[in-house]
Amino acid sequence: KLETDFSDPKWRYGKKNEHEYLKEKRFEWGTVKLTYDLKEDILTSLDIYTDALYYEISEEDINSLCGQRINEIEKENRSEQLLQIIELLKEV
Repeated sequence: KLETDFSDPKWRYGKKNEHEYLKEKRFEWGTVKLTYDLKEDILTSLDIYTDALYYEISEEDINSLCGQRINEIEKENRSEQLLQIIELLKEV
């Protein structure tokens, strides 16, 4: 399985960034790069890349943000890392 994953060109070279927006920030727990799309202030897609060794954000967490207005994203029951990412998304 690992050999298959590591031999995939998407893993070795990264996939082409097809998103409209990009933000990057260094947090205490690691550097985060966000690529995302907005339509009328609604988050339509989001990819998160990080060098963090301990990463507590799941694919489900990311998907739960999509479809929401950036300034109205619900913050209840979110990990500290995800809350920091939500704040980064809101920065102009």
